[in-house]
Amino acid sequence: MMNRMTQKITHRVLVVEDDPDTRSRLVEILEFDGYEVVALGTLAEMQSRVDLGEYVAIVLDRRLPDGLADDFLEQLDRTAPEVPRIIVTGDADFQGTMMALRHGASDYLLKPINADCLRASLKRIRRLRDAELRAAQAERLAAIGQVVASVAHESRNALQLIGSIVELLKLDRNDDAQLMRDLGKIDAAKENLRCLLEEIREFSAPIHLNRRSHPLRELIQQAWESLQCDARPGQATLQLTLAEREMRVDSIRIEQVFRNLLENAIMAGSESANIRVTANDVLFHGKPAVQVVVRDDGPGFSDEQNMKAFEPFFT
Repeated sequence: MMNRMTQKITHRVLVVEDDPDTRSRLVEILEFDGYEVVALGTLAEMQSRVDLGEYVAIVLDRRLPDGLADDFLEQLDRTAPEVPRIIVTGDADFQGTMMALRHGASDYLLKPINADCLRASLKRIRRLRDAELRAAQAERLAAIGQVVASVAHESRNALQLIGSIVELLKLDRNDDAQLMRDLGKIDAAKENLRCLLEEIREFSAPIHLNRRSHPLRELIQQAWESLQCDARPGQATLQLTLAEREMRVDSIRIEQVFRNLLENAIMAGSESANIRVTANDVLFHGKPAVQVVVRDDGPGFSDEQNMKAFEPFFT
């Protein structure tokens, strides 16, 4: 059996139950499943708390020494409207069930507490809450997309001007090898920015990848070179340990991924950071794939950062 002390606490649950045995049973189940639990015995204790909106759920005995939970559910609608409530009772009466549900309870459990029923109830609550959060995030992203679409449209003229000036300089100074290399980098950066703005403008539409065969080492090296103008000499070194292999990828998108990883490694590492990149053949969902690992000497991700790493616009 899994040691509950080694499990990661991911959510907080408030338990309000006056019977010591039932309260202990609820706390034991919830803590074993990785929840942080605050246990109280009366409605007055719950009313005195100012953190009611911070719980993933409130497990509430219907009959407490100082009143019925039914009378307090409406108050919870005002103080913690987003927090689901699970009513616990020893009375299996239909009227009481309907009353609790009518007053905003998410579920209704009978004593003695069945661990599987409690877990199923919390699972439904978390699934619904996650769906609501995803829907809210989609609405925010759609609003951001409309603003960015306007910015991307207005930026097109500036990028076209940059491109025209670069082409004129190439024609006028084609005898200067160093300048031609620098102009090539400017032109490539301009094209990457154009593609990025276009991608953001159309982010709500399905993604279409432009896959071509590219050397993996070259893709990583190009991403690294694009960062060198921002890095101080000797600030960071890149060590590539990977065999020569061709990858069928969208070069602009995968370069953006590598550039973000390498830039993060530079920012998080020491003054003379040593960044190491390796690649190995693996199976991913049963299919051949290549695993690219980027390691640096920084502090690593915190638990909170690790949970949010793939959220849009999270830095």
